[in-house]
Amino acid sequence: MLPPTITSAAELEISSEDQRDIDAIIQLLDDESDVVQESIDLKLRDMGEVAIHYLAEKIEKSKETNRTLLEERVRDLRFFRIEKNMRDYCDEQSGDVNLEGSLLTLCRLPYPDIDEQQWHSYLDWLAEEFKSRLPLEQNPYDNICALSQFLSDEQGFYGNTQNYYDTDNSYLNKVLQYKRGIPVTLASVYLLVGRRLGWPLIGVGTPGHFLCKWHSTDHEVFFDPYHGGHVLTRQECVALLGHMGSDRITEYLQGVSDRELLIRVVQNLLQIYKKRQEPERMRQLRILLHVIESKPEDETEN
Repeated sequence: MLPPTITSAAELEISSEDQRDIDAIIQLLDDESDVVQESIDLKLRDMGEVAIHYLAEKIEKSKETNRTLLEERVRDLRFFRIEKNMRDYCDEQSGDVNLEGSLLTLCRLPYPDIDEQQWHSYLDWLAEEFKSRLPLEQNPYDNICALSQFLSDEQGFYGNTQNYYDTDNSYLNKVLQYKRGIPVTLASVYLLVGRRLGWPLIGVGTPGHFLCKWHSTDHEVFFDPYHGGHVLTRQECVALLGHMGSDRITEYLQGVSDRELLIRVVQNLLQIYKKRQEPERMRQLRILLHVIESKPEDETEN
């Protein structure tokens, strides 16, 4: 079975009625009335992707002054959708987050036109293709070794040692496309594929690195997706954290929630964009970080 084809996002069809409505709105973008601008925001947000797509097409055809207004509106609308989707994915009844949906939503910051469904489908394909590689007599250790061989040796997922601080290493769509990433995003790929098989996999966040483990009442298997899924004993993990006290080591090796994993991805990006001196991207990430850190119960306490 071949993997799904990676394509650009499909073109949206816009009705003539929607075109007339948006054209009328464009004429009001420079109106100084706050009431008018609030009304425009509500209308465009309600129209969603259709409005974003149509306004983006209009940018290149517009005069310079109007182009700036259009660019600002498209940028704000796109981020509104990102923030809304992130809030929905982080408001799971379980108290944790929808990791896959959240990571793909984050990708819309630099890649607003991605087709998220094709990446869901690609992860589905990886899981289905891997099933045929599973050992006949399965146990956690052999399962993890088989998964590591499939994702690293056959599919080519490895750590990006050549360009570690490239922001694409933190965006799941690019990690899946180029099969390179940093520890936390490669761990995410292993988690998302393994969980499709019903495996009890969780992330293990340590200072400066990120591992995964099979976590059940009877078994505990640590492995390192950044280094080809290499399996580690608990003693080897303890040795990696040897400079810390035993209490801290135990805490780290217990693993992290998906919410904590997602926070780490965003914090990594914040550090990179800070070094690049990109304040607008930092502002957006801080807003998303607040959304992710705000658990559902936090919003209902008052």
